[in-house]
Amino acid sequence: MSTDSVEKYKKLLTKEQSLGDKYVIIDQKWFEHWKRFAGLQETDETNVPDPGPINFTELAKAETASSKEVQLRDDAVEGNDFTFIPFDLYKDLKQKYTITGREIIRTVVPRGEYDTVIETFLVPLRICSSKTSRNSIKQIYRSRRTPVDEIKSEICNEFRIASSTSNRLLTKAEEINSDWEVVDYKPGSFLDEIDLTKNAILTYDVKDSSPSFPRNITSYFRSSSSTYTAGLCGLSNLGNTCFMNSALQCLSNVPSLTKYFLDNEYKSHINRDNPLGMKGDVAEAYGQLIHEMWSGRNGSYAPKNLKHSVARYAPQFSGYAQQDSQEFMSFLLDGLHEDLNRVRQKPYVGKKDDDGTAEDAVLAAEEWEYYKKRNESKIQEIFHGQIKSVVQCLKCKTKGRTFDPICFLSLPLPGKSKMRVFKITYIRLNGQIKTYSIRFDEHLRMSNLVEAFCEAFQPRTQTERMETENEKQNGKDDDEPSSNDSEEIDDEREDFTKDPDYDNHQPKPDYILMAEVYNHRIQLQYSDNNQLTNILERDHIVFYETSQPMKGGTSDTILMPCVFREENSSQNFAYPIYLTIPRRDCTGKDIQNALDVSSTTTKIIFVLHSNMFFFCFLAMYW
Repeated sequence: MSTDSVEKYKKLLTKEQSLGDKYVIIDQKWFEHWKRFAGLQETDETNVPDPGPINFTELAKAETASSKEVQLRDDAVEGNDFTFIPFDLYKDLKQKYTITGREIIRTVVPRGEYDTVIETFLVPLRICSSKTSRNSIKQIYRSRRTPVDEIKSEICNEFRIASSTSNRLLTKAEEINSDWEVVDYKPGSFLDEIDLTKNAILTYDVKDSSPSFPRNITSYFRSSSSTYTAGLCGLSNLGNTCFMNSALQCLSNVPSLTKYFLDNEYKSHINRDNPLGMKGDVAEAYGQLIHEMWSGRNGSYAPKNLKHSVARYAPQFSGYAQQDSQEFMSFLLDGLHEDLNRVRQKPYVGKKDDDGTAEDAVLAAEEWEYYKKRNESKIQEIFHGQIKSVVQCLKCKTKGRTFDPICFLSLPLPGKSKMRVFKITYIRLNGQIKTYSIRFDEHLRMSNLVEAFCEAFQPRTQTERMETENEKQNGKDDDEPSSNDSEEIDDEREDFTKDPDYDNHQPKPDYILMAEVYNHRIQLQYSDNNQLTNILERDHIVFYETSQPMKGGTSDTILMPCVFREENSSQNFAYPIYLTIPRRDCTGKDIQNALDVSSTTTKIIFVLHSNMFFFCFLAMYW
């Protein structure tokens, strides 16, 4: 391929997307192959073969292969199964390669008010001929920027329905036990501007003036004037909106907040000029939702208006993807607070430094007053508080306190222990090398593993052994745990004293140096705080017994790692060792003496043949 073509394609691939631009969804592996073939990506391959035809059939949802719009396969993952390429690039590729299947073309659409995104998945909808028809439902997929009037015309053309002023565009969520609702939209509106549930059913029919049946039909027939319990109202799933519904149910059951909205007190507090707010839209939508949930008229309600209002200002909550419930609640409370903030002009407030003389209560009250000068709302009154933070200078030990405002205090859930077998090679001072296996909780740290390792060398008393046997026997009487529980929980302590070669050696944690050995050299030295989850199964853990404690005070000696290497070779062999040498004024003679001592104490015979020598690395380990 010519240099001009390569530069042209590179510019197309790096071009910033704009609203309305067209892109094509294409197979990721095919495209990576083509980039190597075209010279757009460096490769060690020579004579890269042509990638062959462009195949769309593996990416398209099977039932949409012959439909107006092609839907992407539900389980397709960007970067793994597919990627986007500019339409101008695709036009050039189309002239050179055979196309198999229908093209999957997408457009850059707005996401919220300030962002854009390439539309990946189309909106799933179902259309039918009338409210009473159940056999004429047709599945369609359309862009979220499809005009609503175009959907209405499609229904009329598909089912040969004449347009009439008495007809309305109606929708419902499910085929059975679902009420028809009028689709409220303005001329020129798009699909993403109206409130529809995922895979909603649409029809163009006469609006029914008679009351519709509630979802629970049996309750309707019990009494013609039947009502629901105020507040006992379910929220319809609009398509993976469980995260939103759970948060809304929690907030709906905060008495003081719900009363504030039911009494319409919030209306006089709406702040439409707050640049940090959402022009009061979210507050009004939430107020409408609370009135519906507590009206006693509904057994369930679809929070479509609130979802649409939130999506305008927080595009991450648009569409039908699953989201985090706490993130949604955090955004909603923050949005309600700013929409209902009674402070219209926020003054500048400077904080005074803590001089250490004021009491905590006095300083906290003072900073709370500073905060209220800029933030005053019902949300602030109910949900906002303070958290005390203290920092201390390491040199002068001066402490500084702050009382920061918070709305959420995130706490970790206590996780179950996850037991894992760690293989540890233990090298003693006498030269003995042995590998031990210890079952331990991988959520703990290296210091905990060292303590458990040393404890396993401590002889147990007869009483302790009997207690262990009793615990094991009692465990058999309980209900059998699941396979997952048996993998995660193991109360039996390791006992290395039962080994046939146990010689009453009892290592101490302070005299253990923890290292990872790779290619017969020290790869890294573990600290006490190293998390065990960061240690891979293939990592080679080696515990070295040291002659001096690794903690507490300054020693006159340091440890020097020493590896064994053949002469005229870069290949290491055997386990590396540590030499104890003077911390200061260390000479070659000191290193030689350390080697001699090591060869004596560890019973290792160091033979300096012509094809073997020691290679030492100086490193200060304490």
